[in-house]
Amino acid sequence: MATDNSQQSTVNSQQSTVNRQQTKTIVVKIGTSTLTRSTTGNLALSTIAALVEILAGLRQQGHR
Repeated sequence: MATDNSQQSTVNSQQSTVNRQQTKTIVVKIGTSTLTRSTTGNLALSTIAALVEILAGLRQQGHR
């Protein structure tokens, strides 16, 4: 039984990888608490910069 679950998990993981590679449109929802500092309310510029890098990389891979 454990082997069946392990094999199914592997198959699901492989299917998930294929689905991610084929997906072209990605929707990103980023909350205010992610974009601002909780202590000051100012923009979290380092977080925003990291998100921009990640999203730009996805765009270069052909996602929109």
